[in-house]
Amino acid sequence: MSDVGSREEAGESESVLDAFARDALTTLLDLTGVVRVGLAVTEGADRRLLFTSSDRLAAGDLDWCAIDATADVPLALAVRESRTTIGLLDDLEDAFPDFVTGQREAGIVGVAAVPLIGAGQSLGGVINL
Repeated sequence: MSDVGSREEAGESESVLDAFARDALTTLLDLTGVVRVGLAVTEGADRRLLFTSSDRLAAGDLDWCAIDATADVPLALAVRESRTTIGLLDDLEDAFPDFVTGQREAGIVGVAAVPLIGAGQSLGGVINL
């Protein structure tokens, strides 16, 4: 996948990705205390991430957006470095000040960003809020 347009043109690939995303987001959203779940998959030679979240499930078709894989947010870090980031917002504020501010405004208190690893490489990640 080189960009969002090519993913949309792929037809079958889009439905497989959407089906995986729906299942993953729904399953993770059922965890106790989870308010919102996000999913990112690598794209564009790992320079971008395709991102969607559980709050987009009700709209029918999942709405995907491209985000910079080098962004200073827990999910991009999880994908980029294959490293889990878990903590209360107070604990993560120094490392991710802008992200934490936005999550506080949404009523979130903690975050878990976990990489999705396959064949020894990061394929994406999930974030539970």
